[in-house]
Amino acid sequence: MKKIEPLKITRNEYAEALMQGVYELAFQKKDGSLRVMYCTLIPDLIPKTISEIEKEFFAKARRKTSEKTLSVYDLQTDAWRSFRTDTVVTFNKIKVKVKI
Repeated sequence: MKKIEPLKITRNEYAEALMQGVYELAFQKKDGSLRVMYCTLIPDLIPKTISEIEKEFFAKARRKTSEKTLSVYDLQTDAWRSFRTDTVVTFNKIKVKVKI
């Protein structure tokens, strides 16, 4: 599959935006396919309970910090996911309804 030109946004810019909103983000995987997710870093939208798998994910994330990857909460799968910031091809803020 043809490589798509990635966006020119830094890891810190992604993180700052995700702390203030929910975004539809698409990135190109190593096999050339696109992965779309709806993600955020807003604490109030992230469940407070952490499963054993997520604890393991956090432990690995702390050991392997990279300026090219970012961990985010995927609202569709209700799980933490990470992506390489140099593979993102779309990054659009979306409106969400929050239950009070």
